Amino acid sequence: KETVNGAGNLVTNAVNETVGGVNQVVNSTSNLANNAVNGTLETVNQVVNSTSNLANNAVNGTLETVSQDDNDADNTKTNLEVSTITIMEGRGKEDHLCI
Repeated sequence: KETVNGAGNLVTNAVNETVGGVNQVVNSTSNLANNAVNGTLETVNQVVNSTSNLANNAVNGTLETVSQDDNDADNTKTNLEVSTITIMEGRGKEDHLCI
């Protein structure tokens, strides 16, 4: 009976070790696959974010340039108007132009 039990235990241990080994391989393979997927997703997200940031920067830069051009045009117009008013107010009774 002891011999049978001993042999049974050996078989059971061998099966358990084999199953444990297989589980480790499966888990390792699964982890590698998950890591690969996660790494790929992170890379894709980084590329998308970088592309989005580049697009936003380009739009913001264009808007700032347009706004600056508009402000420059307004300032030029205002300066011309102020200069014209100053010249008109500077005209004396004898119609001499004072600048």
